[in-house]
Amino acid sequence: MKKLVIKLWSSQFFRFLVVGGFNVVFGYGLTIILLKLLQNFGFNQNIVCFGLVIDIPILASTLIGIPLAYTTQTLVAFREKWKLTRMLYYPITMIPNVLIQQITYFYMERLINQLSPLAYSTYISYAIATIAPIPVMFIMVKFIVTNKKKIIHTG
Repeated sequence: MKKLVIKLWSSQFFRFLVVGGFNVVFGYGLTIILLKLLQNFGFNQNIVCFGLVIDIPILASTLIGIPLAYTTQTLVAFREKWKLTRMLYYPITMIPNVLIQQITYFYMERLINQLSPLAYSTYISYAIATIAPIPVMFIMVKFIVTNKKKIIHTG
């Protein structure tokens, strides 16, 4: 078992998934907390911007989670040095993440409500929207976080 864990942990993608799992749990938890706060204070969870419906809890938790996500992906998943300049580029990886999350949430919420209106459909939609961008995020994060010279020399 120990050998299996060591072998798995040596894989960048596996570390990315573990760290990403931690970041997803953090982001999902923060999203739900923000949703509840908006609901408790009587605010709408969505805004319309340039004709797009933006879910405030998803957007806010993504923006708040950027420093944590960059740090964990850099130090643990990709084993690179933490650099402020790279962290400043890291939000670029959030563009496809937020787009995929927003689109997934929008359509999952409607699909689930059409199939079987559940009291927890919003939570299910948030969970699916949080997981959906993982494959795209691996490629984007790896590109931003890793040392390009190291990739060339080890390739």
